Amino acid sequence: MDALALSAGNRLVDNPIMTEGLEILIVPTIACELEFSSSTVVAITGKEVKAYVNNTLVAMWSRIIVPSGARLRLEIEAETETSHSGFRVYLSIRGGLPSIPAYLGSKSTSMGLGGYQGRSLLSGDQLSLGFCGPVESDKTRNESIDSILIPKYSSDWTIHVLPGPQDDEEFLSPAGQSAFYSTKWH
Repeated sequence: MDALALSAGNRLVDNPIMTEGLEILIVPTIACELEFSSSTVVAITGKEVKAYVNNTLVAMWSRIIVPSGARLRLEIEAETETSHSGFRVYLSIRGGLPSIPAYLGSKSTSMGLGGYQGRSLLSGDQLSLGFCGPVESDKTRNESIDSILIPKYSSDWTIHVLPGPQDDEEFLSPAGQSAFYSTKWH
């Protein structure tokens, strides 16, 4: 989870920074499309994607007012996929998702537990929102995160590991150990 992206989105929609949001995986040529039955204030952060409200391109890392009945579509094109970094997109919704029950202190879904019916969202699912609509000041102030503050997501990471029980010669040969610690993984 990218706590910075979710927190920034929550600030943009005037939520407390720990308010739940949707964590979305976008793959090339398969869009995520959401329909809103009421006017809703949202922010899209994280992995760079193209975002449209009723086929009009909107900016990420900014406050967006989605009109009642409108569709929000997130997508990435296959030929430009290498130019995008990051892995997950975050949708922050003003007021959060109050109807999703917390499970072990979280509203996330993991291994069939928690979240919305203990599973990923599917086409046709409906989520109840709390107070999500714009207020008068939203119409006159355009909130966005300055581009200098938007994280640059690298595709090369350094992950530090420590030897564990499986790092024993009983499980992994000395050559295997050397290969594991010196390989650049993809």
